[in-house]
Amino acid sequence: MDADLLLWIGQILLALAFLGVGYTHTLGFDQASTRPGMTWLAAVGRDRMRIIGILEILGAVGLIIVNAILGAIATLIAYGRFVVAPF
Repeated sequence: MDADLLLWIGQILLALAFLGVGYTHTLGFDQASTRPGMTWLAAVGRDRMRIIGILEILGAVGLIIVNAILGAIATLIAYGRFVVAPF
């Protein structure tokens, strides 16, 4: 399997993990803080956990969106150079 493909798969899995945890920390605070082993959430506080969750969601977006935009731009440039106006 291509190393680039494996890296993209890993990147997407990491982004999904960030999204899941970020969701739990921001929108699922009440449910998560009552689970066994998660009582530490109440000690940290809702506002701080919301900030942490938002940063985790932004981290997930940063893992995928920036690379996807740069890849799309590079693809458009390559198409323009090789198909529309070849050297």
